[in-house]
Order: sequence, then structure tokens, then C-alpha cells
Amino acid sequence: MNKITLAEILYYIRLITLCAYQKIKALLISLEVQSCTKQHQSLRVTVMLLSHGFAVHIGYRAMAHYARIVNGKVERVIVVSNERESILGESGVAGWLEEKVASGIWIKTSYNNNIRKQYAGIGFTYSREADVFIAPQPYPSWSLDENHDWQPPIPMPADGELYSWDEENTQWVVLQN
Repeated sequence: MNKITLAEILYYIRLITLCAYQKIKALLISLEVQSCTKQHQSLRVTVMLLSHGFAVHIGYRAMAHYARIVNGKVERVIVVSNERESILGESGVAGWLEEKVASGIWIKTSYNNNIRKQYAGIGFTYSREADVFIAPQPYPSWSLDENHDWQPPIPMPADGELYSWDEENTQWVVLQN
């Protein structure tokens, strides 16, 4: 999806206004704008030009996210409109993405962590058995627990201090102010 600026949106609105003066009978322009501040939404600008005038609708709507899995790893995450998903269904969108975007396995992920444990980031692993996305291992000494979270070999002290993990010595080190 191409990003479009507010200036470009205003240009299209001015262009449509000009078309209205030229008495074009009907025109529909719909632009999908990926929001910079809300990654799970897109801005939808729909401009309808009819013979008697035009209407502009600008609003946000929720979007679905799909991760491309290659050799068990997340290689890419893209946004798909909820409208497409409501028409095709989750498996239909996965097939559409494989045909139109890139071959491979496409799995739905949730920006709000509502499904498959957590949002899939590039480099995450997808566990087909557990149907979850697993974050990359932060350190070689850490192990995956039954909830698919990475745990250090020694729990971090709970004394109110700020700590950093020292992998070389496999211990927690107090951060200096």
C-alpha cells in the first residue's frame, strides 16, 4: 500500500471539485492511506462525485495484519482491509496474499495481541503446533517456557532496582544512574 500525504489528499479533492464544474456524471475515488501513528488502522478517503455535487468521507477503520512465514520464520507483515477479510475469510485472504503478493504461508496476526499470543514481528518464529508467534531468543542462555516466553536461567531480582542481563556471566547487573 502506497503512503499518501495530506497534501495529496487535498489535491485529489480539488481535482474532483474541478471535475464537478465540468459536469462529469459520476466518479468514485477511494484512497487507502496507511496511518503513521496508528499502524493497525488506515485512513480511508472516499470521494463521490455525482451530477448534483460531491461528498467526501474521511475516517479511520480497523485493519487486519498477516505475516508471511518462510521456513518457520516471519519474513514480512502486511496490512489487509477488514472488508477484504470479511468477504474472503481468513483462509481466503491467505490464499489471495499468496497469489497476489508473495508465495508462502500467510498467517493472521493481531496488533492488539488478541490471537496467536502476540503480534508477529520480523524474525519471530511461528509454532504451528501451538498456533503462536514466538519472539526471537534474546540470549543463548535463556529458555522457552510452557507459555512460549523466554526466561533467563536466573530470575531478575525484584528489589526495585533497574537491571540488565549480562550474558557472558549469566547474571543480572544493576544499571548505574
